[in-house]
Amino acid sequence: MTVDISVLLEGDDALSSLPEVFYRLRETVESPDSSFEEIGELVALDPGLSVRLLRIVNSAFYGFPSRIDSIPHAASITGTNQLLDLVLSTAVIRLFKNIPGKTISMRTFWEHSLSCGLAARIIANLKQESNPEGLFTAGLLHDLGILVLCKKIPSLEKQALDLSRTNRCGLYEAERQVMGFDHAIIGAGLLKLWKLPGNLVEIVQYHHRNLPIHRQLPALRIVQAADALAHCSEIDFGGGDPDLALKTISWEQIGLSEKTHLPVIMERLDEMMAEVQESFLAEV
Repeated sequence: MTVDISVLLEGDDALSSLPEVFYRLRETVESPDSSFEEIGELVALDPGLSVRLLRIVNSAFYGFPSRIDSIPHAASITGTNQLLDLVLSTAVIRLFKNIPGKTISMRTFWEHSLSCGLAARIIANLKQESNPEGLFTAGLLHDLGILVLCKKIPSLEKQALDLSRTNRCGLYEAERQVMGFDHAIIGAGLLKLWKLPGNLVEIVQYHHRNLPIHRQLPALRIVQAADALAHCSEIDFGGGDPDLALKTISWEQIGLSEKTHLPVIMERLDEMMAEVQESFLAEV
């Protein structure tokens, strides 16, 4: 069956943009004259957002020794760009809150996405990357196209899910057989619609394939590895093989050793999932 990809992303006010507070906050963060107090005032326009952010900032996700009781205080400690990444993450989870869970389990979907985000952040920290929160966000949002497909063409996405489970193949492979495209291209299209950064769009678009040879994007390799590790943790909604997923990781390309770092990553991932998932997924 032929599906017009553009139609899936058009004419849906619920998906057309992120909450206004995100765009206003991004503009403020990018201004050299902004202050932590201004950021706090903007976030305060959405009381629910303030509660969610403070819940995360005070969780084991950061592990601060003392309680953070205000958004300006949080911004001063985490950094404004890191706070913006958290706003984006929580806004997206809330945006898809009311999609019926008839095609997939929404809880399992977000647990897998959170697991991928945490794994990407753990790898980034091991490699001493400059923006582990940005990689966390990329990991959290990598499969967002699945939710668009569940909302817009649930019967076809269910057909792809069933095919994935029957054939023990990746969901993206089954989607390509059923629809001629996969959730990665849909997710990237949605992020473009939201005017999010190009690198984030590329990570989402190519997380099941390689970038053109002339393009180098180390963050993509990290998210691909994190996705495989999340599948290995058996938080999965498709039919992929966890052992096969592990074999797709190129440890040399991400600059880590499977023998040395895999046990460390998986142990930390299990600990972090147990400690922070309710902070992020309390409303799922």
